[in-house]
Order: sequence, then structure tokens, then C-alpha cells
Amino acid sequence: MYAILGEDVSDTESLKAIVRLIHKDNSIPIKSKGFSGCGEMIRKGKSYFETYRKLGVKYFIIAYDADRADPAARRAEALEEVIKPSKVEKYCIVVPVQELEAWILADLDAIGRAKVCSGWKPCKPIASPERISSPKEHLKKLTRDDKDRSRYKHAVNNPVVAACLDLNIVAKKCPSFRPLRDFVNQIKAGTI
Repeated sequence: MYAILGEDVSDTESLKAIVRLIHKDNSIPIKSKGFSGCGEMIRKGKSYFETYRKLGVKYFIIAYDADRADPAARRAEALEEVIKPSKVEKYCIVVPVQELEAWILADLDAIGRAKVCSGWKPCKPIASPERISSPKEHLKKLTRDDKDRSRYKHAVNNPVVAACLDLNIVAKKCPSFRPLRDFVNQIKAGTI
């Protein structure tokens, strides 16, 4: 069983979809908590992981967006403030650069496969989505309709689109995704 912490509910729901996609099993049990921002997650994450550990959860994932900060510093903060104090042993600290939406920008065709933006046609593929300073805003701009309204609603659409991602494309374009993929694949293979 997994436990996932994220800065908000859409992040945790998206990560749940990705973990299940890697496993090719939608019944994988996952406990999760989305917070109202990174500050709350860092302050309260330890107690959630402790509780999940006591409930028998074996594998722990925390996602902390880089948001223009140094990804190594984010990883170190999550390790010191959440992982070590909660005494979890098998964990993955995921630091999307800049935001988790960069992973969706890596595979824009997933929006079509998920059927969440009717009438929208993907634009030219984005070679380096992690270089976009605000992937969430960029995604909203790309999906504007004729009345200049964004068709894409991240809180609702991210988890649906995440379940349709081509993970090989995401891994190729987004190095920040690879630790999550590798962690789950090791669990799947029984090497962790």
C-alpha cells in the first residue's frame, strides 16, 4: 500500500493515477492527503506519514513543486521536515519542475485521450516542458476557447489526464518524473 502527500488534492489524485498507471492496476490501495499549499504540507506531513506508517502503509511518496526554487533544496526540506521525522523507510520525494503540470505539457495528446477539452486540438509538442516557468498557466493559455476562456481546469482535469499520459514521453522530457517512475517500478518488480 502507498501513501501520497501533495500540495493540493489535484496533485495527490494525479499521482495516484500515475502510480496505478505504472502498475497497470486501478485497484492498488493508496492513502493520500492534499494540503492547501506547500507550507501546510511541510508542517503537517510528518504526522500524516506517521499515521499511515502505523496503519501498515509500506511505500511513501511526497510531491513538492520546485516553483522556481532549487529542486535539491526542496528535496532536502521534504527529507528533513517530513521523511526523517516520520521514520518512513521506503519513500520517494518527487520535485516536479516547476509544477506537476509540466508532466502534462510533456504529452499534450493525453488531454485528447482523456477527452477533457472538447474542441481543442493539441499544438506542436513541447520539447522541454520543465523550462516553462509556470506550466499550469501555460496549459490554461494553450486551451483557451474562442471567448478566451481556458477549457482546462487543473483541479478537475489533472487526475483524468494523468491516467492517460504516455509515461515514456513524460520520462524522456521531464527528468523530475523519473524518480517516481523508478520507485514504483522497483516496488512492482519486488526489488524494494
